Amino acid sequence: MNEILPFITFLVGLLIGLGVAFYLNSRTKNRLDTEIENLAEGMKGAFAELSIESLSKNTDDFLKLAGTVMDAKKTREGTKELETKKALIDAQLGNMRGELERVHNLMTGMEKKEREARFSEIAEQIKKIRYIRLRSSQMSLAV
Repeated sequence: MNEILPFITFLVGLLIGLGVAFYLNSRTKNRLDTEIENLAEGMKGAFAELSIESLSKNTDDFLKLAGTVMDAKKTREGTKELETKKALIDAQLGNMRGELERVHNLMTGMEKKEREARFSEIAEQIKKIRYIRLRSSQMSLAV
């Protein structure tokens, strides 16, 4: 039995050592698992924050680009609309110019006719006055 006692002591020591090692290993493993979970949660949070930030930036950039495209489209449409309106205004001005020339010519013609009529009247009155003077001077000579 004396011979077995060191072997049993060795076995008991080995078993206790293995138990302590297993206990320490499981405790370390639990601590490492907790740290890994904490790190994973932190990484998830950081990734979510980066994702939200990136998505927000991309959305802002997209909206700015869409706004620029829409502004350019509105500008092109506005320019096209203005050109159409300008053409209509130019056509209307051409019509008005023609009408004004016609009215001007009509007024000039009327003024010319009126002037001719007045001059004709004045010439007729002058002829009558000359005739009356001539007749009155003939009558005064005859008297």
